[in-house]
Amino acid sequence: MTTENHIGADRVMDVRELDCSIKHPLLVKSFIELPAGEHFIIRNGHEPARLRDQFAAQWPGTFT
Repeated sequence: MTTENHIGADRVMDVRELDCSIKHPLLVKSFIELPAGEHFIIRNGHEPARLRDQFAAQWPGTFT
C-alpha cells in the first residue's frame, strides 16, 4: 500500500471508507513519509480522537 495512491492532488486523504485496521497504519505511514514542509488533510467520517492523541504523544507540536 503506497501513500501516493491515497493522497489526492488536492492534498486530501479521504479515509472514510477504510477500515480502522488499515486507516490508522496508513495515516501514520503517510505522516512519517511526509517531506518537511508538506501537508495532507484527512477527510474522515468522525473526529479521529485516538489518532490525534497518538500523534500528540509521538510527535508533539508537529501537526494541526
